[in-house]
Amino acid sequence: TSNPSVCSRKLMEEIVAHTYAIHDHCLPRTGAYHEIFLMHGQEMAEKTQILGSTPIEEEPLYGKTYLPRKFKVAVAIPPCNDVDVFAHCCGFIAII
Repeated sequence: TSNPSVCSRKLMEEIVAHTYAIHDHCLPRTGAYHEIFLMHGQEMAEKTQILGSTPIEEEPLYGKTYLPRKFKVAVAIPPCNDVDVFAHCCGFIAII
């Protein structure tokens, strides 16, 4: 939330810590994101798979398939919903 007066500083720090834990869990763990969005030209030409020698990578959220889309997560602190939790893929509302 952009309004720091909705809760105490200690509670805000706890909510932010949970928010960072969610962020870290949702980070891509396979090379699919980099292959789709970051690697171009010679980098892609060097990437090869020979008879299944490349290990199967699995995303915690998507499983064995990677969807090239944004996975948006929001955390709101009542009474404010300035992040609009209902407009995201996953929305959390802090119970304070």
